[in-house]
Amino acid sequence: MSLGQKAIQLLIKNSFLLVLILISLNLISQTKERDSLLTKVSKYESEKDFSEKYIDDLVLLSYQFRYKRPDSLKLYATKALRNSKLLDYKKGEASALLRLGDYYSDIGKLNVAVEYFEKAKKIAKSENDFALLVDTYKSEALQQVFSGKSREAVMTYYQGITLAKDHELFEQEGLLRHNLGFFYWLNKLYDDAEKEYLIADSLWILIKDKNHKAATMSNIALNAIDKKDFELAKRYSDMCVATFKEDQPLWFSRAQRVQSRWYLEQRLYDEALLRNLESEKILNTLNNSRDQLEVDILFTRIYLELNDLENATKKSATAFNTAQKVKDINSLLQCYENLEKIERKKSNTAKALFYLEQYKSVKDSLNSKIGNNSIRLAKAKLDFERNQADLLQANQKKLEKQKVIAGTSLGLVSIFMIIIFLIFKNSKSQKKINDELTRLNDSKNRVFSTIGNDLKQPISTLQELLRLYRKKNITAKELKNITPKLKENVDDSAISLNNLLFWAQTQMKTLRVVPEVIYLKEAFNEICSIYQEQIIKKNINIQCSIPKNTIVFVDREHLNIILKNIISNAIKFSNSNKKITFDVLQSLRTTQMLICDKGIGMDKEIVSKILSKENIPSANRTNNEKGTGLGLIICQELLELNKGRLEIESEPNRGSCFYITLPN
Repeated sequence: MSLGQKAIQLLIKNSFLLVLILISLNLISQTKERDSLLTKVSKYESEKDFSEKYIDDLVLLSYQFRYKRPDSLKLYATKALRNSKLLDYKKGEASALLRLGDYYSDIGKLNVAVEYFEKAKKIAKSENDFALLVDTYKSEALQQVFSGKSREAVMTYYQGITLAKDHELFEQEGLLRHNLGFFYWLNKLYDDAEKEYLIADSLWILIKDKNHKAATMSNIALNAIDKKDFELAKRYSDMCVATFKEDQPLWFSRAQRVQSRWYLEQRLYDEALLRNLESEKILNTLNNSRDQLEVDILFTRIYLELNDLENATKKSATAFNTAQKVKDINSLLQCYENLEKIERKKSNTAKALFYLEQYKSVKDSLNSKIGNNSIRLAKAKLDFERNQADLLQANQKKLEKQKVIAGTSLGLVSIFMIIIFLIFKNSKSQKKINDELTRLNDSKNRVFSTIGNDLKQPISTLQELLRLYRKKNITAKELKNITPKLKENVDDSAISLNNLLFWAQTQMKTLRVVPEVIYLKEAFNEICSIYQEQIIKKNINIQCSIPKNTIVFVDREHLNIILKNIISNAIKFSNSNKKITFDVLQSLRTTQMLICDKGIGMDKEIVSKILSKENIPSANRTNNEKGTGLGLIICQELLELNKGRLEIESEPNRGSCFYITLPN
């Protein structure tokens, strides 16, 4: 053994001694707190005082045993649940269910955990206990992250954040922001992670929470390592270690791992190993499978760099077994990646290939559920909905304020001013009516002019063909060859006439809306079957990712008109041998359908005119067909009537994406 290796071993032993002293001091403090709760609970039981306070302390006690003695967590949470039901104490029942959900999530029984979270959430909602409901969202979202259900996790996190903001639950919002930042970091969305961490940090400053601030700083340091900002990472991680030495063994362990990651990136492998050994030593005093899993994965990476394949193999096998036990998909991916590297270094090509295939299989499975773009899309959609809600709330407050001012001022307004106001209002209303009549008249002229020109050609062609056939200037065989194209033109004319009818009804305000529950995929398949001939003719690949159970609440006839127009346009404006994709993104109240093609696209001016309904642009399609543009305006009108909306993204020669939002 070299002098350098002996020195490292001595340093490790001395560091372990220091760590054990720090942990022992902290554990004494935590044990006192736990013993105090145990004493209180025993006193309640000896006096047969099974009150709400007794149940609250049982729940607190159960949480004290998390990461230390999971069986005790389950024991006290079960006791709290049983007594809550006997006392009909709903808050205690929901809190106990939440703790049991955490227990089953920690041991990898994720489906059981989901059942407990759902029960806790239902009670919290019925009792309007917003703090407890936010806690449920936090636990549920973390379980969804470990299960690989990324889209659901985003939705759950933002539901919790919105609720916490609305009720000024600053600590819980900070925890949700912190965990959401970790989720983004896990998916390599480092800028998004940093944004959430900084919001959490500002909340900790607001409520003067030193320990939570340090925890967030530790994660900022970890995120900075992956962003290659090593100076920031080192500064923050050093601050965290100093903070956590006092009374936070779990976070002290995590801070040591962050420093280990930093040294690993700096290729200081012996120092990285030392920090991770210290982290593991702390965890040995706790009971936290997921943190131990992170330690073992980090050990594997360090031993691989040191070319210590024996220890790398042992640690990777331990990590692999734990990842399978707790059903942590992201960690399982890292294990397969490390195992492939180990076998490649051992020159075991067959095994290396096997692990590589397993890695790709799990990765593909995870990507099929959701990719980073979909995460961003879900986030953007939720941001938009929250902004809309904030705007609506602001407008309502403004309106209420205006009503108060108007009511106060009413007694001071003279009869003369009221008469002047009424005259002015009448004049303004008359001008508005005249402007609307002018707009409708101009719109009518454009519509009938465009529709007339587009109907004239197919009808004239049909007349001419029938005349030639009657005079026997064209044979039956020639007529048969022309029939498919003629049918396509007549179908287009039928759609144009149908659009014209619906446009006229919307302008005259006579269109009735009769919403009903509709399965979206069934409606989609029904419309696609109408255009099967054109799809086959242009060899277009239809990719539909709409789940069978996706439902919307909309007028059936209106939905058919909308889908016919959008799908017809997608086919006719797509070049041959391209693909058209259909997908959905669901939130609590709405379903958004995405229809994307790789066709000729539109410039921003045309998109703007369609969305503003100020004009009806015509365009040549890929087979020189004509389009009126009226169909998209009808889609807008019908969606608005059904409390939906249409959004368009398009680029010339790149294709178009139509976002149809409908109520659930």
